[in-house]
Amino acid sequence: MAISKKQQLLDAALVLFVEQGISETSTASIAKHAGVATGTLFHHFANKKELVEALYLNLKEALVTDLALSGEIESSEQALVLWRKVITWGLTNPEKMAFFGIYYSSPWVESSFKSSVLNNVFSFLIAFIEKQKAVGAFINLPTDYIAMHIQQSLLNTVNYLIEHNLNANSDLVDLSFSTCLFGLQH
Repeated sequence: MAISKKQQLLDAALVLFVEQGISETSTASIAKHAGVATGTLFHHFANKKELVEALYLNLKEALVTDLALSGEIESSEQALVLWRKVITWGLTNPEKMAFFGIYYSSPWVESSFKSSVLNNVFSFLIAFIEKQKAVGAFINLPTDYIAMHIQQSLLNTVNYLIEHNLNANSDLVDLSFSTCLFGLQH
């Protein structure tokens, strides 16, 4: 099946954003890398900010779809299984994880958009955090802060594993989960 021009643009943007950074990548270079006219880019995305947000949403949705993430997280054991799955996905998709790192530290991020994605795409994570706070298992920090902490811990773990040529079966994976939760426990 042929890849749509919109997907070609998202794929090109991912490569160039990771290689050059978001601010340093022009829309013209994205269109050229995708093999389409610049006007085609603006047909699909009103501006670069919209493209960046579409890529972020696309990658977050891909993560959820690829790992069949949904439903409630009922226990810490289920959360650990999920943690392992996300780490494995991150090691398999290092370019996508690199984009998340760039995106989180970029001025292109608007907290309202990031919150919207979190609440709509990762509602199961929000529900888990709220449940843990309600039973006193997590300290009473804002839910979006806790979600950011978890996401950053996942990203740090994947980056460390890549930098040290370790795989998802490393003891570090389970220990990183414990370390992440330790900072949240009441």
